[in-house]
Amino acid sequence: MLKTYTWPKYAYRQSDEQRSGRPARHPVVVVGAGPIGLTAALDCARRGLDVLIVDDNDTVSVGSRAVCYAKRPLEVWDRIGRRGDGTPTLGERMAERGVSWKLGRVYFRDEPVYTFDLLPEAHHKMPAMVNLQQYHLEEMLVAACEANPRIDLRWKHRVLSLAQRDDHIVLQVETPDGIFCTEAQWVVACDGANSELRRMVGAGFSGQFFQDRFLIADIVMKRDMPAERRFWFDPPFHRGQSVLLHKQPDDVWRVDFQLGWDTDPEVEKQPERVRERVRAALGEDVEFELEWVSVYQFACRRIDRFRHGRVLFARARPTSSRRRAAPAGCIGTPCSASRRPSRSRARSSTAAGCRRRRRTRARR
Repeated sequence: MLKTYTWPKYAYRQSDEQRSGRPARHPVVVVGAGPIGLTAALDCARRGLDVLIVDDNDTVSVGSRAVCYAKRPLEVWDRIGRRGDGTPTLGERMAERGVSWKLGRVYFRDEPVYTFDLLPEAHHKMPAMVNLQQYHLEEMLVAACEANPRIDLRWKHRVLSLAQRDDHIVLQVETPDGIFCTEAQWVVACDGANSELRRMVGAGFSGQFFQDRFLIADIVMKRDMPAERRFWFDPPFHRGQSVLLHKQPDDVWRVDFQLGWDTDPEVEKQPERVRERVRAALGEDVEFELEWVSVYQFACRRIDRFRHGRVLFARARPTSSRRRAAPAGCIGTPCSASRRPSRSRARSSTAAGCRRRRRTRARR
């Protein structure tokens, strides 16, 4: 469906240790080549550690997925992506490629009730937030890892099992050429919400799923609007629910509709039904094309311990192997994702606050 992006396909290569049948012992093995795994590898390499990254796929993420990146991760990418030759850092390139913003507007029905500025002070190097489709972010991180002599990035490598020893871990890995074993002094697990490594170490994963669903509709639309976050509670075009609007690069806009728990995800993803919702939100005369559609739900869950022997579960985006948390209306990599309310709860509390403010004005 994507009109603005073509996924790269990275080459699988058989490693020398698989070809020879002699396992190598790596200081660090990172499992998962998503944003957190690639970032962890770059940070380890910058500290003088040789890193092996394994991933069972051979491309970047499908769909825009995480879109909003806060100032803090941009500063991390600025630090670890510095080459020392005067060329732009990773953080600088991401800020340049993405859509920077700092203002957010909240509406109750069709009335503006709250405006915030995430970075009121001037002269910061990094913007408050950058909107950038996750596949662009991952491509930049992959290129940085492939250019780093301390990082060995291997595609189509799936970890089947691990066995912990006193001073290392033995990993059984499957590739298109068969199964082989490799060793690691430390393993960093960055393999996502459905983490196989979490299951392998028997880690607990407690918390709750929220009984709500949301529809992401990425659309291609030429529209002259400021790059601001817009959020509606109970709007006239989507009564009883919430809607989020974000601008992305390449004339792509993210429209995020709260659907409710009783909706059918497959029905809601049908193109004509999505178009009806978008036209209701943006106007019947607005010209747009669908770019990517997805239905999601979220949970507040956390792993019991972030270290299990020599396996470390890394700090990750809201839908991560160690913690799944509500994205709080800004889907992406946060400064901190802990203790944030669900959008359902936020909608109730904000609406109540709006009603209190309206009553106060009426008394005045």
